[in-house]
Amino acid sequence: MNILRMALESSDKPVDETLDMSVPEGDDQWLAANAAAVDDAFEANEDVAIAAEAIFAYHDQLADMVAAKKTNPVVTGLILHGVNRELTSLGLEAIALPALESESELDAQKQAELALEGIATSLKTYFFQDVVIHFKHWKDIVLDSFKGIGSKVSKYEQKTAENKREFEAKRHELRGGTEVNLHGLWYFFTTQQGQPGNFMGALSKDLGMSTYVLTKYPVAVIQEMEKLAQAVRSGSAKSPASMQQLVKKVEALKSPTELFESSFLGEGKFFNVTGLHKGEHAVGGSRLDQMSRHGAVTMKTSGSHKLAKGAMFAMRQVGKGVGIGPLNVKQIANISSVSASEEVKLSERDVADVFDAAQTYCDNVKFYLGLDDKFAKATDSLGAAMAALAQTAGDNHDRDTAMLGERIEAYGRTLTRAFQSPALQEASRSLRGSKYCNYFGLRAIFNA
Repeated sequence: MNILRMALESSDKPVDETLDMSVPEGDDQWLAANAAAVDDAFEANEDVAIAAEAIFAYHDQLADMVAAKKTNPVVTGLILHGVNRELTSLGLEAIALPALESESELDAQKQAELALEGIATSLKTYFFQDVVIHFKHWKDIVLDSFKGIGSKVSKYEQKTAENKREFEAKRHELRGGTEVNLHGLWYFFTTQQGQPGNFMGALSKDLGMSTYVLTKYPVAVIQEMEKLAQAVRSGSAKSPASMQQLVKKVEALKSPTELFESSFLGEGKFFNVTGLHKGEHAVGGSRLDQMSRHGAVTMKTSGSHKLAKGAMFAMRQVGKGVGIGPLNVKQIANISSVSASEEVKLSERDVADVFDAAQTYCDNVKFYLGLDDKFAKATDSLGAAMAALAQTAGDNHDRDTAMLGERIEAYGRTLTRAFQSPALQEASRSLRGSKYCNYFGLRAIFNA
């Protein structure tokens, strides 16, 4: 019987007839949405930081004009317009000043002073917050995202253990080897190069990335956070010279993208046509400037692969009750899936390794979730160190020194985000990997 006829004759069954459907697709959607929400939160924080930096610059420009008594209504109006543009971009209230009846030199000075007071009030209200609160906020964003993932890991582990017991009971039937068609499974087991010719080799490579992103990279990030906290604790903001000494120590550290192993970077190299990319910002300035805006490593799935999966899924859903001629849409989806699939030859040992891989994906996610306490302590330590640094400034209101402190804080923020990205996205993908390895192993048993 040829494979297309098999697809037709089984078309009244679920497309993935050997899959364990008690693990719902909704888990995938929830995990992906969870990771995306954390990304959005960090992006919003980045927008606030950028807006605050622009408003600080406007404030200093107007303050210099007021101090020198070289103000004029046109420049004051332009500065105020720029500040309001930044405020409204964040959904904050714009600054409104009463119009002055004349434009005498005195009125121009008074107008500038009122505008300066309004800008300072906005900065104090919206942006001058305790640095400890900042770091606590970023910590909470990450750790809140962990809630609910643990229970899903346990579910996947339970299914893996159950399926491994079934495998052991039927293992003797696989001694001559077996073949598994990727019908319905290529949705996950595909890279930019297509379905793997060497399936077990590709699985090993994919597990290597999962292990690195979830166990090694987050640890390296935490260590860099600890180094930064130590450097900041040893520093002082009492003078420009002491601040420059601290900057040199900070610049000796690494940005999140510098910490990441470059061999894992690339387009669609891993299952689900997943790639890892450096999200660098094109900025000039000092090394500290670049470290504070260096971006994070991000994980992306090929857009074309998403479309292919979406189209197949839509056909399957429509085909549940719609007939078109001698074949319904669901049958066509079966045929399309099978015709797009490759055959994989497996030994008995290979099947055992596939179930072991399902557990390894879970182990990697558990390890990452288990770093929560270390991450929390590192974040708290960094926030406390930054607060102590600010105290050393005393009555020193040097703007350049303050800007350096803000750059160091921004670098700390990039590190807190690096603990989350790409690991949280990989936690979602790894649990999907565990699920599909279980599907794959069950099909091998089914075909024995």
